[in-house]
Amino acid sequence: MKISTVVILFALTAVLSSCLKDRSFAPPEPAGPGPGGKDSIVYGTLVVNEFLARGSTFYNELVPPGTIGGGADWIEIFNTTYDTILMEANRWYITDSLGDNKKYELPELAINPRSFLIVWADGFDTVITQIHASFGLNKDGEDLALFYKRPADDVIIPIDTLTFGMQQSGVSFGRLPDGSTNWSFFSSPTPGSANQ
Repeated sequence: MKISTVVILFALTAVLSSCLKDRSFAPPEPAGPGPGGKDSIVYGTLVVNEFLARGSTFYNELVPPGTIGGGADWIEIFNTTYDTILMEANRWYITDSLGDNKKYELPELAINPRSFLIVWADGFDTVITQIHASFGLNKDGEDLALFYKRPADDVIIPIDTLTFGMQQSGVSFGRLPDGSTNWSFFSSPTPGSANQ
């Protein structure tokens, strides 16, 4: 009885040892935007996932609670992939006008897999600890788009575009589930978190 238990344990140890031999478990390489290959930035890699354009009760470092007129509009960007995406400097733009594809240049940063980035559409055009775009959102409806300048030829391509209509006060508009093509209104907005 004892001998067979020892034999089984020895066999299991040998199998596990051979499975783990010469293998390294490192995190995947970040998905770098490039001119080709599996990690290239393509349409839908990053999406505008949720936004609030009217009656915001959300505040930031430049629009503190008690601000006359209420909180600040915001846009949530979602990384639909299971890779970290490096948003390189001078490559990424967000806009509320499809005719102005370089309206606001996003700073260099990384978005983790299946994670969110908040851009405050408050008109301040600066980056402190948060990103403040140079424009606000039109509560009566307009365009929203994310553009990328390819390093291979510097051509600016659309990564995600949408046109929205009149918005409800204090209600966000977003994808359900995150990253999908289905859009819904949310009476309980979730900037930086999963839509529900």
